Amino acid sequence: MPDMDVYVSATRLNLATLTAINGIVTECARAVARRGMEIVQQSMAEVTAAVQTISSRESPQAAGVKQVELLKQAYERGASSTKELSNLIQNSNDEALTLLNARVDALSTKLLVTQK
Repeated sequence: MPDMDVYVSATRLNLATLTAINGIVTECARAVARRGMEIVQQSMAEVTAAVQTISSRESPQAAGVKQVELLKQAYERGASSTKELSNLIQNSNDEALTLLNARVDALSTKLLVTQK
């Protein structure tokens, strides 16, 4: 018959680990949503400024050069923002997996000890 104290203790530790992982995931989702909203707000302000810049009375060549430069800047910011959000998610994944791996290792060690 299994030792119920060991089972209850292991279950508590499993739940504590899952709760900690849930906290990490929740905080990551909040951070990504918050930063995503900031990026959207910043982008909207930049679009407004870009439209004003493009609307100025310049030669078609000068306007074309400005448009190309604005598109290049928008692309670079977009790539940078995507990388930033990706890094936030990756760091949270790493943190959660570290906790999960530590718990699995502890369970594996405990199982090996109890089987001897």
